Amino acid sequence: MLDIASQLDIIRRGCDELLIEAELVEKLKKGVPLRIKAGLTRRRRICIWATRC
Repeated sequence: MLDIASQLDIIRRGCDELLIEAELVEKLKKGVPLRIKAGLTRRRRICIWATRC
């Protein structure tokens, strides 16, 4: 398994901003597999969020 910094680098790739990064770090620390979801807004911005698998 990758360390948290490496995981965050992968998630941030191609992302303009990451909202509530502290919450994501806490989820990554728990070691529970996460499903990363992405969507587009009307302005073509990418929204990414993490949920439990």
